[in-house]
Amino acid sequence: MKKKSETKPPKKSKQKSSVGKIYITTDGFFSGKPNKGKNRRIAVIDQRKDDGAVAVVKIASKEGKESKIGKDYIPDLVLSPKKHKSLSQDSIVQRKAHISHGKSTEPHQPIYPSDLSKPKKRDKLKKKELKTVLREVGNDTPEHRKTHENTMKKWKNHFKK
Repeated sequence: MKKKSETKPPKKSKQKSSVGKIYITTDGFFSGKPNKGKNRRIAVIDQRKDDGAVAVVKIASKEGKESKIGKDYIPDLVLSPKKHKSLSQDSIVQRKAHISHGKSTEPHQPIYPSDLSKPKKRDKLKKKELKTVLREVGNDTPEHRKTHENTMKKWKNHFKK
C-alpha cells in the first residue's frame, strides 16, 4: 500500500494539435474588426506547445489571381473542392504567415484555435500539401525566407528578448 506522499501528481492532458486544420474567420479578424468582411478559410501551419497559439496562412479562391501566383501565392498548389470538403471552388494559399491579430499598434496578440470557427465539414490539409506550404511560405526570395525563419523563432519564444 502506497502512502499519500508517494503518489504521482496527476498527468496533464495532452493538447490536440491543430496543425494542418482548416478554419473559418473574417479578414476583419486580422485588422482588429472581427465583424467586418466575408468569411475566409485559413489553414494552421504551426502551433506553440506551451500555450497553443497558432500561425496561419490565408486560403483564397484561384479565380482572377493567376498573375499573382509565384509572388503572393504558392505556385503548383491548388486545393480543389473534390479533396477538401470545406472549400467550394479551386483555391490557392498565400505565402505570408499570420502570427497575430488585432491592430498593428498593439503588441502581438496571439491567434488561438478557440478564436477561430470550425467549418461545418471538418477538413485538413493533406501531409504533402502541408509540407509544400511549410517549404514555400515566405520563400519568394532568400531575404524573405530568412526574415520568416527569424520571425517564427521569435514567435516560438513569445517575442521575449
